[in-house]
Amino acid sequence: MSKLEAIRFTLMPFGVLAVFCATILGFDAFTQLAGLWYEPVTGFMAAIVVVVTGYIFAPKYKIVFAVIWFFIGAVIAWDLLIDAHYPEKFGRNYAYYPTYIPLAMTYLGGAIGLVICYRVESKRREKEMN
Repeated sequence: MSKLEAIRFTLMPFGVLAVFCATILGFDAFTQLAGLWYEPVTGFMAAIVVVVTGYIFAPKYKIVFAVIWFFIGAVIAWDLLIDAHYPEKFGRNYAYYPTYIPLAMTYLGGAIGLVICYRVESKRREKEMN
């Protein structure tokens, strides 16, 4: 392993964490301005960003690391969102009732992130073969 690869592997968790935090903060502001439900939108986007950032940082085995970051994110999302509730603005029939929508949207975002990584990797490999 070269020095550059070792540095990239070392910096990967910090880069993923930094991009995750920036995404959470940015989409918190966006959802408040747009009047959207915070957890599903932010979780969806944060999951995409985490998986793609892990893919970008990995000097080797990019798809493997994208999958690893997907599963790390899935465990963290489970811990953070398993007790999610509908917000107050959903009215008396739904407000404060438990829901899995934020968790499902976060998992969907991670899966879409994996698809994005796979497509990029496929095109990169196709280019190398030509």
